[in-house]
Amino acid sequence: MPILKTIIVILLLVVTIPSHAFWSSDPASLKDLANGVAEELKGKSGSGKRLYLDKVNVKDAVSGEASNLSAFLVNEFESSPSAAGFSFSDFMEQADQVVGASYQRDGERLRVFVKYCPAKDSSNCKSLSAALPLNKLPKESFSESMDSRLKRLVQKAGGGKSGLKVFISPVWSVRTVIQVNFQNM
Repeated sequence: MPILKTIIVILLLVVTIPSHAFWSSDPASLKDLANGVAEELKGKSGSGKRLYLDKVNVKDAVSGEASNLSAFLVNEFESSPSAAGFSFSDFMEQADQVVGASYQRDGERLRVFVKYCPAKDSSNCKSLSAALPLNKLPKESFSESMDSRLKRLVQKAGGGKSGLKVFISPVWSVRTVIQVNFQNM
């Protein structure tokens, strides 16, 4: 009987470890994380596929808020798969795989959860997770984003009433105007 208990304990340990077996050790940066995801996608589906990245929903898993980290993750999740031979589609219907991500602060670490599914069959989804040290992230990762600031402003102005539309006039500033010159080549 003691041998059977030992085997069961070993099996339980082996079964719970594979979620972290994807990375031999937790990635050291957002770039390492995105490179690992790109390699996973390449290994499971081959390169040359079209991906749809759910950019809008890359946000904090607890609060549902977007921060600058959301934009950093989107940037890395676009550049690493592109370098691995994937292309991106702006429409889910035109993609082979759908990729989404969320994150959560856990003490001095950031847990990132990545989910990818075939675009035509959401029942065959795979999930990955990794933890990154907070001190390895860009300093402004958790600064408030313009999206979250506007969302909070609309909620305050609306007073909790539903069905309201908010129109914001463009703000022009000499510091924010960018001049673009087009030339015929």
